Amino acid sequence: MQTACRIVRKIFNSLTDAVWPRCCAVCGSTLVEGEDGMCISCMTRLPRTGLHRNDFNIIHQRLGNHVPLHKAMAWFWYYRGSAETAVIIDAKYHDRPKLIRSAAAFYATELQADGCDPASFADVVVPTPIHWRKRAVRGYNQTEWLAEGISRASGLPVANCLRATRTHRSQTRLNATERSQNLQDSIELAQPRAIEGRRVLLVDDIITTGATMRAALKALATGRPAAVSILALGAAKMQ
Repeated sequence: MQTACRIVRKIFNSLTDAVWPRCCAVCGSTLVEGEDGMCISCMTRLPRTGLHRNDFNIIHQRLGNHVPLHKAMAWFWYYRGSAETAVIIDAKYHDRPKLIRSAAAFYATELQADGCDPASFADVVVPTPIHWRKRAVRGYNQTEWLAEGISRASGLPVANCLRATRTHRSQTRLNATERSQNLQDSIELAQPRAIEGRRVLLVDDIITTGATMRAALKALATGRPAAVSILALGAAKMQ
């Protein structure tokens, strides 16, 4: 039955693509099966960070003085205004969560090829939460799709154990101190048993000052995980 459904879905998608071809949001080329939002060629041009090869990198420096971190990694450097990186952020706000999932799965396979399979240092993937009101407006939490992409490639289970306890104003125009204050005590651990004694991989789309990650890490620490690692699609370079 599942095989038949996949065949029907494949035929439907092929017919849809023939009438309304899907195009890469960066270069405009026609997308082929397996590509969503961005073509493989543009994905390969993303400015890779290589942070997974460094046991004490810029993310550790940005966050590790608050909560001990095992591994910390991000796929690409986020430069505001860059077409390749901006399209990932655009997917966050314009109803294209499948692009986030595809990008995350692509990143996970790259990590595996480089000897850094997420399943080798984590037992469970935990997405950072958004408040239910924001989710109601947006229709989804993009980090859950990100977690699903990592899960598909690595086989790790996903645990939605964090909860945003209150809304907060946009972080976009705030400095580092204001971001931390804006997110203080905004996240709690709703299901401690989901992570107790387990190696956690906390995921988010973009790390800038790290304020969101710090709030999530603080909440995770109350559940006594065996270790915590961080994975993001993008990381902003800070001066």
